[in-house]
Amino acid sequence: MRKSYINKQIKSAEVSDALATNACQYLPANVRQARPLASLPAEDQPEAWEKAGR
Repeated sequence: MRKSYINKQIKSAEVSDALATNACQYLPANVRQARPLASLPAEDQPEAWEKAGR
């Protein structure tokens, strides 16, 4: 596995963990859903995820 692939997996897991601690009702089902949120600041991720789910 390439380092870039593993880093994307780690970032996606961090996003999911951050959303879970912010009591989001739904969490990303896979890396493809979580990856775009990784580029946002942690405090903006829950709001962006909720907007994307609408």
